[in-house]
Amino acid sequence: MLGIIRSEWMRSRAMWGTWIMLGFVLLFYVGANILTLSYYRSEYGANEPEVNLAELGVGLLPAYLLILSLSAVRLSGSRGHNLHAQSFLVIPARWQQLFAQMFVNAALSMATMAVAVGASLAMVATLPQKMNTDQLPLLGWTILFAGLVSLMASAIGVLIPSSAGAVALPLVWATAVELISQQLSEWIAEHIAPYLPFNNIWMILGGNVSVGKHDTPVSVAIVVAWTVVLVAWAFLVHQRRDVK
Repeated sequence: MLGIIRSEWMRSRAMWGTWIMLGFVLLFYVGANILTLSYYRSEYGANEPEVNLAELGVGLLPAYLLILSLSAVRLSGSRGHNLHAQSFLVIPARWQQLFAQMFVNAALSMATMAVAVGASLAMVATLPQKMNTDQLPLLGWTILFAGLVSLMASAIGVLIPSSAGAVALPLVWATAVELISQQLSEWIAEHIAPYLPFNNIWMILGGNVSVGKHDTPVSVAIVVAWTVVLVAWAFLVHQRRDVK
């Protein structure tokens, strides 16, 4: 199994598009935080007693959307070009190949987000204000959710054969469907919207969510449940789908 993961990592390392996309994740997250933290050096924010770490999430939406796109296209693209079928000649079980792809996607996403968070914390450390350490867990959740978002997008890349569809669906879901669902009716906003994955991510990370809020463990459990269901479904489809 480790050999298959190593092989997937070597393949990913040679794909410049992957690193360019991850570079944009860093750019959007860190760049947004550079602008945000500049407030604390200005005459308006100089008197702030401490730095609000929740404000480091300004660039999260574009960063997560890039992770969604990258993870989905890496899975759907290999299937669209039938590249995954070639590996079946040397990999004894189909699930091992899919596990390796999802694992590498999630690891790359979490590592990139960890670097972005670390760079942002380094900038916070240079400010004259104190850091609100009570909010440090938010940064841990930021890294964890990068991995879960990647896994969900990877699963969608398996479930939808079209690369365009596999990329478009999670993007539209994250930016439009969950937001619109809050406005459709009071019943949906009360009974459905609070259990959608991205709404719960923003509940924890301090995003603008106009639905009922869960405690952090409940929101994490909801996001994990969505991830597990999508990944399990993807493995089932992957095992049963014919290879041409």
